[in-house]
Amino acid sequence: MHLKLDEQENGIFKISVHGRVSQTAVEDCATQLPQLIGPDNLGSKILLSLHGAEQIDSSGIGWLLSMDKQVRQAGGELIIHSVPLEIQHVFNLMKLGKVLKIAKDARAATQMIQTGETHG
Repeated sequence: MHLKLDEQENGIFKISVHGRVSQTAVEDCATQLPQLIGPDNLGSKILLSLHGAEQIDSSGIGWLLSMDKQVRQAGGELIIHSVPLEIQHVFNLMKLGKVLKIAKDARAATQMIQTGETHG
């Protein structure tokens, strides 16, 4: 798994995930988000695209939940978007939409931030 900072504008960080979001990848990337945007920026609004994610396992889901918790505790907001269909099925089975903010695409995620919506 690789995280990439695609854009930073008006206090919003747009980040994309590429590759497998799995146990071995998560172990290597556990601190990658704070390093990528800076620990002082965890209180920002973060749009996390999963468009480039190939698969996810339980460790990957745990990583997403952990990142969401870290961002919320810092006063920020994490919105996940552009989730591939296979991964969306896993999210639906686990009812992650009740815990995580998930939007259909980047436009919907941006709209959630602008309007303060809680679900896409």
